[in-house]
Amino acid sequence: MSFREYYSISNEIKRVTLLLLNNYRIVILDCPYSQFHSETVKTFFTDLIELKIDGYIDEYGFGALPVDTTDFIGTHIALCEEESTHWKPIMAFKTISLSRSQDFGIPFSPLSLLKGKLNDKSFEKVCSLIESRSGEISFDSSWTVSSAYRAEKGAPLFLLEAMAGLMTLYHQDSEVGIPELIVSGTMQVRADAFFIKMGAERIGEDSIFSHPAIKGGMCSILHLKEFSPFALRSAEKYRALWNARVTIDGSKVKAAS
Repeated sequence: MSFREYYSISNEIKRVTLLLLNNYRIVILDCPYSQFHSETVKTFFTDLIELKIDGYIDEYGFGALPVDTTDFIGTHIALCEEESTHWKPIMAFKTISLSRSQDFGIPFSPLSLLKGKLNDKSFEKVCSLIESRSGEISFDSSWTVSSAYRAEKGAPLFLLEAMAGLMTLYHQDSEVGIPELIVSGTMQVRADAFFIKMGAERIGEDSIFSHPAIKGGMCSILHLKEFSPFALRSAEKYRALWNARVTIDGSKVKAAS
């Protein structure tokens, strides 16, 4: 059954679940840096970087650079085609927690990204939000979809729903998730509107900034603490797939000396 054929009947959760479980797998790669001796990690990490670079170049042109230090120490959540010998990522995003950033002695991504790009009042609001958090907080970024899948009829809608579902499931998971997050939404692809649909709110009156990773394209910085009904419905459609996820765990993280 082709991608577009199964998408046409994906309104029923049971059918979505069965079809996805037969063809796809969620793969979580945590902290590639801590386990780079593994050939599995090297191969999968390389595939993720290729997915990101190809996807960003297709959307923003040559010079877009969606890879930085946090790719090595953050957590990657990917929807993959499950092939006989490996997992082929077709959609992915990255998340890094405040505590993981502190472990490695690097600035928390929203602060380093936004400093000097927002007015003082809006930047101070971001800082205050981070300082007043009730628990752990993360920054999610680098949403990428395979160029080949984006060209398929019906694929963008399916992948948006899947992304909403996976993002919600990850952050609500009691074992791995971090319930509060900051996210930057690229305005060119209306990612900011998508995250608002998921329950995010813009931070401050002036939440727009120029993002160097997309050649100066405009983004909005948002805060999400409570997922919307849309996000929760999307999560339910993909819960069985989430429960069958594969985790490549680099949990042995030591603080930078």
